[in-house]
Amino acid sequence: MEDYDPWQDIVRNACWLAALMQVKDTINIVLLLCDGSLFFGILFGFGVPGLVLYALRWRQLRRRVGRGFILLLASLSLSHEVFWAQFFQKDAVSADSMANVGLLIALYWLGTALCALQLISVLISCTVSDFHKVPSASGENQLLHE
Repeated sequence: MEDYDPWQDIVRNACWLAALMQVKDTINIVLLLCDGSLFFGILFGFGVPGLVLYALRWRQLRRRVGRGFILLLASLSLSHEVFWAQFFQKDAVSADSMANVGLLIALYWLGTALCALQLISVLISCTVSDFHKVPSASGENQLLHE
């Protein structure tokens, strides 16, 4: 019988949420490509952070990342999603300049919720798994198994 590893559950849940983010971000990219906003954003540099986060999330989906990477990526993604949701919601972009602004706002708020869920699930799981650690006779931490 194999030992239960709670970190595998954390990685699995984080990967599902990251996969949902990738689907959402792919829709965002298509919408921004349709009206040329993505090219404008890349040209002036403010579209690059989102594309970098998009690329880094593919690494997370391969499940070859640690807890710190997941927390950092989720935190950066959360701040990115909140910034762009508020940017599109304010008067900085008029409804006439972009046809899909309402959908973009909804997608960025959805991304905010997904990132918050990912952060919360990883933080809770880390707390629970750290709570179940006890020092062994050799001085290393081991997980308690039921």
